[in-house]
Amino acid sequence: MAFTFDKETRGYKILTEQGILDLHNATMELMEEYGVRIFGQEAREIYEKGGCRVEHETNMVRFPRDLVEWAIQVTPGRFTMCGRNPKDDFVLGDGTVSFTSFGTGLQMFDLDTGEIRDTNTEDLGNFARFCDAIPEINAFTTAVAAQDAPPQLKDFYEAEAIFKNTTKHAILDAENGHNARAIIDMGAAIAGSYEALRERPFFTLCMCPNSPLEIHDG
Repeated sequence: MAFTFDKETRGYKILTEQGILDLHNATMELMEEYGVRIFGQEAREIYEKGGCRVEHETNMVRFPRDLVEWAIQVTPGRFTMCGRNPKDDFVLGDGTVSFTSFGTGLQMFDLDTGEIRDTNTEDLGNFARFCDAIPEINAFTTAVAAQDAPPQLKDFYEAEAIFKNTTKHAILDAENGHNARAIIDMGAAIAGSYEALRERPFFTLCMCPNSPLEIHDG
């Protein structure tokens, strides 16, 4: 029997179309009626100028559904995640499944000592180099935390360890705007200029809300 592969149906899907719609509607309701507590004043002002309903006294930001739906519509549904080398580029949104490491782990099993211990900068560099050698892994996410770094410098230790050990697309953390700008400066130095980095952005900066739906100021 011949095997046929339909590009239009490839990928990994665990929800029905109705399930996706139900999840989307519940998310829209939560963002519009409850909102997110955002502690950064500059961030709240940006959201307010963008059309969100902001209560500065309580730090609550509520997102009108039509504003979110508009943002989804104008956001490209397909884009290239660049590596430092074009051979490592891959596309999000074309129906294929892409793979990354995941983090950020705080402990690991040490193969040399047989003990479970806290992770450090050297571990992160080793994981990055390991994933760099595996062709099936498309991007490297900060796999473990650099817990040996001073807390205020942790983002920079992690970015340096990753940039030095993989040329694949890097998915990094930044605790605040200052750190994000500094990591962008690092990326521009590697790329050769801000224009070159803008043309081929080879890393992504992530920000995660804290439970329950709070974004802190760094």
